[in-house]
Amino acid sequence: MHKLRLAAVAAAALFLLSGCQFTPTPPKPIVDADKYITAYENNWQYKHLSSADQARYGAIYTVLTDSFAVDEIVTVAGKEEYGVRIPLPYALSSKEEAKALYNAFFRDNPRFFYVDNAYELEGYMQDDVPQYDTLALVYTLDAAARRTACAALEQRLNEALQHCPVSQDQYEMELYLHDWLVQNCTYSDKAASVGSAAFPNAFNAYGALVEGEAVCEGYARGLQLLLAERGIASTPVIGRSLVNDEDHMWNLVKVNGFNYFVDATWNDSNGQTGHTYFNLSSALMARTHTIADGQTGIAVTTAFKDNFFVRNKRYINTYDRDTIAACIAEAYLAGDTVIEIRFDADKYDNGVLFLKNRKLTAGMVGQYLPSGASPLWDYELLGDTHQYVLTLIKK
Repeated sequence: MHKLRLAAVAAAALFLLSGCQFTPTPPKPIVDADKYITAYENNWQYKHLSSADQARYGAIYTVLTDSFAVDEIVTVAGKEEYGVRIPLPYALSSKEEAKALYNAFFRDNPRFFYVDNAYELEGYMQDDVPQYDTLALVYTLDAAARRTACAALEQRLNEALQHCPVSQDQYEMELYLHDWLVQNCTYSDKAASVGSAAFPNAFNAYGALVEGEAVCEGYARGLQLLLAERGIASTPVIGRSLVNDEDHMWNLVKVNGFNYFVDATWNDSNGQTGHTYFNLSSALMARTHTIADGQTGIAVTTAFKDNFFVRNKRYINTYDRDTIAACIAEAYLAGDTVIEIRFDADKYDNGVLFLKNRKLTAGMVGQYLPSGASPLWDYELLGDTHQYVLTLIKK
């Protein structure tokens, strides 16, 4: 038996074997993998890992946390960068294992936005089996810049949470934080077309929360971080849009004990805060989204009670126009200037015909308003034919 030192470089999930050489194996530093376990033991991906991977995950968390203020130089792909080398408590035996661990860790931890997607595995060969016992990660910022950026992120989180309710009903907190994100972030078409090399922050929580510009990945990670601040578990979901056949990312959240899908990016459209894609079941989400294979912890969900339209009594499963009018009247009296209604699939066209007749709609809504109340305002009517949602926007 002999040990042959080796290295493997990965960038954006691409692994490349470098040249191998005989070198002595230095003693490995001991890392307390459980030092910060209370910070991540309830994280979505962490709970789906094996005990060995949980220990590796813990080691990564410990070293990243303890090295936050330190400028260390690592070599990845032959290039010297700011970064950190992490000794793993259990060696990995394949690049696929390393990829799964890396993905699980960073899907759980949007706070480490300053870690690049290029990394290197170091290890040795034992009985012709690779043993990767060290992970080298690259920072996109030096220590001083990390401190400045993280302070700005913490300040922004405090601003978002300042008026967020603290409630036993997780739906209330989730809705507030979702709406705050949508109202304070703008989708970056330029970043979407050019890519992460030119606009790296558009793809992370810092871009969404601090800079206020992001693509879908930034929205998903920003929402994940906001929810975590109120103890709501979530994980990013990778897939594609069935509407435009583009890569996409959204969230799977656990609210009041049940899982739901939320797409904050698609709820930010037409300059309005929408809720068409707020707390959807798997069946509803499958109308417009397809989930990529190979993701851990993405379960089928049939929950419906905390769907936005169900919670707010905005779900219509009847042809009765008085029911629709009463629904609109209730939202109008609550002061809403954007009224969203989801229809059962075969009731949607009936809703369109009714709401297009603004005079008829206003007259019937008026029957459900108190005497002397102002009539329903004139509105722009928007429709989502994929999710059967109609939206009235005050002009």
